[in-house]
Amino acid sequence: MAHPPLPHPVPSLAHVRLRQRGVSLSAFSAVVAVAVLLMAGLVVDGGAKAADQRESEAIAARAARVGVDAGAVAGIQGRPGATQAVAAARASLREQGREGSVTMLASGVLRVQVHHRTPTTFLTLVGITELSSDGETAAQLRQR
Repeated sequence: MAHPPLPHPVPSLAHVRLRQRGVSLSAFSAVVAVAVLLMAGLVVDGGAKAADQRESEAIAARAARVGVDAGAVAGIQGRPGATQAVAAARASLREQGREGSVTMLASGVLRVQVHHRTPTTFLTLVGITELSSDGETAAQLRQR
């Protein structure tokens, strides 16, 4: 007598292994996809941070030059140049849309520090929404 067919065929061992392999390949693919996104984030967002770092340093250098020039002009006119230098450097930072600090040291060195935050593109996926970049420079104010 023939046995009645089973309602659901029993999967062979080869089918079970094939399904398990598909699951492991899917998990591997997911891990690789996340790793690729993180690497893209490091490249793209890291490049943006490096560019912003260079720009912050250039802005600080420009503000220091503007400040020292204003201080030198004030010195030639017989006024104290340090106050003019600090005011001009701060105005330069404001004009360029950057935040920072300007200080005149007792030695006549004008120090300009610029602080900026760059929003991220890919690293937002892992909770890093911005990267900070700072630029700093110093210029000597010489009195005649």
